[in-house]
Amino acid sequence: MKIIILTISILITVNTFAQQGFYHYFFLAESDTNMVTYSLSNLYSKEFSFDKNNTAQNKIYLKKSTSYNVDKKGKKKHAHSTIRTFDKNGNNNSVLWYNGRNKIIKSQQLIFNDSGKVLSYISMNRRGIITKKDSFIYDTNGNLICEIEYRRKGKMLKRKTAIKYNSEGKATEIDYFRYNKKMVERLTSRYITNYNESGTKKETRYYNGKGKLKYIWDFECNPEGAPVSTILKDTTKICVKYDYQEDGSKIKILIFTDGKDRITKTIEKYNSQGKLTEYANYNRKNKIIRKYTYTYDNNNNNTSYTEYKRQGKKTKRQNIMEYDERNLLKTLHTYRNTKLKSKYFYEYDDNGLKTESLLFKNNQHANKLFQYNYEFYK
Repeated sequence: MKIIILTISILITVNTFAQQGFYHYFFLAESDTNMVTYSLSNLYSKEFSFDKNNTAQNKIYLKKSTSYNVDKKGKKKHAHSTIRTFDKNGNNNSVLWYNGRNKIIKSQQLIFNDSGKVLSYISMNRRGIITKKDSFIYDTNGNLICEIEYRRKGKMLKRKTAIKYNSEGKATEIDYFRYNKKMVERLTSRYITNYNESGTKKETRYYNGKGKLKYIWDFECNPEGAPVSTILKDTTKICVKYDYQEDGSKIKILIFTDGKDRITKTIEKYNSQGKLTEYANYNRKNKIIRKYTYTYDNNNNNTSYTEYKRQGKKTKRQNIMEYDERNLLKTLHTYRNTKLKSKYFYEYDDNGLKTESLLFKNNQHANKLFQYNYEFYK
């Protein structure tokens, strides 16, 4: 039962997804967790109030967000807004986007099962034409076993992902398919993973659509520099190693060896809390071609993110974050080639909800203001 409506201000937080392609597939193969798709149901909800027994009674949901452009005189002009609805279980089942003239420019609809898992996802443009449609099928244990992507207008199939699991619920095979306009199915890639008796990963193999072995992820590989097992021509072996330090931190090393014994590697460093502190990618000449670093405060808040230029010495991009005494993000400064590009400022209410955020970009006056409306549900 809805009990109250509250109007306050907050800044949009945008989630970005990894690029498609090899890195996406590598993550699926290398990760120790099962494949996860849409998790939209609780992106905009938060436990909020408590009864006399300190039991949570109500939930707060982000219903509407509005952004304004701000001129030099501080005058604001409506830029766009977003309205969300939720089902009785708190799942965000629809989103409407409006332009500055309050006309719908796109919409999104989701259907959930009783367990809160997404069954279908539909995105439409301002004319109501489907631009993206996905459907999902789960087994009796709640594991995703099939994901289907449709072509524009949502009638013809475009892609399909099929997943198989062992008795422990771990993914053992992931198959990717594509459909042509005549609805003919074609296998494009396959990942097969084997596990040890303890349940940890032993090896993952990637095959292309023709059944040719292309990549091998070895989770029990030899030390760096030691000979590796024979590799098929045009097949890359990926060795995954962990080096644990006395302070609880760890270093993760991924060694890529192709069919000609050429080696490249990636090194990831984590602190004792499991937070990534450095990522570096090395070419065949052992020179850095990609590097990122991350810093944290004593409360594990991410205080900086730095992307470096090739060779990993000069800064390319950087974000600097500051937090208040409640560990809530207070300021965000973004830099490009060490030059300040934008500043965000955040304020919060007593419940930890952002009450206002302002964007300053390349100048002294605010460029954008973001406002949000919330609803409480019981």
